[in-house]
Amino acid sequence: MIGMGQDRLELIDWLHNPLAKSKSKLHVQRRKPFDGWIAGFATNERPVEYGNMREDYEPGMNAGLGMANARVSSSRSTKDATHSLFKVACSSPFAIAPERAAELKMQVMNTEDWTLNPSETEANFWVVVPDKSIYLSYAGLASLWCLSRVAFTTIYMASQISRDPDAKGVDQVDLGQVWTERHLDKYVAYARRLVTSDEAWPEVLQVPDATAASDSGEGRLNNLFLGALSWIMLHEIGHAHYQHSKWVGADQRVRQEYEADAFATSWILEKAGNGIDREYRVLAIIVALAWLFLHEQVKGGGKDHPAAILRFREAVAAFELGPRSPAAENGVYLLKALFDPISEDMPAGMKSHEAFDWMATRMEELFGQ
Repeated sequence: MIGMGQDRLELIDWLHNPLAKSKSKLHVQRRKPFDGWIAGFATNERPVEYGNMREDYEPGMNAGLGMANARVSSSRSTKDATHSLFKVACSSPFAIAPERAAELKMQVMNTEDWTLNPSETEANFWVVVPDKSIYLSYAGLASLWCLSRVAFTTIYMASQISRDPDAKGVDQVDLGQVWTERHLDKYVAYARRLVTSDEAWPEVLQVPDATAASDSGEGRLNNLFLGALSWIMLHEIGHAHYQHSKWVGADQRVRQEYEADAFATSWILEKAGNGIDREYRVLAIIVALAWLFLHEQVKGGGKDHPAAILRFREAVAAFELGPRSPAAENGVYLLKALFDPISEDMPAGMKSHEAFDWMATRMEELFGQ
């Protein structure tokens, strides 16, 4: 059961804003990476293999897939399923904060040859700092997209239920039936498995449609996914921009991760204003942080990265959300459904910011050191 706030602004309807469209893009390249330090988003461990970087993708027939009735896909790899998402990812760091796109290109990237590269490893994202080469594994894209689908479906259904006239005065939203009917448990399970190794896309799960109209359910889902991916990619850009090095002690490595997180968060939110645009950006960051929690649940923590709860705490401090924040309320729906679905001790009748504060405290209890 998930507590419903008394006040809400609608955020779902705003998600049609086409994040994938930007004139500025990272150069897409497929090459063996420089044998230098890899700064990873969730871990600095070198992936098992870099995989085949050849451009041999043939798109599958996945057009027209709707939110309500997922069609069964044929057997395909994560590369087959997500390569179209990889192609639009190159513009997302610029599009998430369009008011700073020129600044990112000219002052941060400094007109240098930054590249975006695919990989066929387990789910992770990283940068080769001396090379200024960002790597997105297909398994990482698949894992994040599956989690974004769970997030979108959860907040969409909670929004629909809360707007139902029959729900007036109801303090709880029960998403158990939705979770089962829409295979959300299977999306989460697949997202978790990809953290340890790449594997074929399950036939029961709907495949991404990167060409979906921006005002469709799939288009809104893609926009939420690309927003979360933008924060991850800006984290990696921060590593390279600050020229972080592995030739430092463990404490300094951890500080470098905080710096990269802060770079991504401040870049996205600093000039976002206080309207619905900021709310969307915060929700996207929450989805990215949820993926961090999921990754940590599967692989555990490491000495070179802060615990997910500490990174969550630092990011939340920069959100600056109001008492009726839709991002806060929808973030509660997601975090409660993913990480605390069974407990029923959440107080009823809280406003959005109160519910989020309660959920943040609960996350401290679940993931605290």
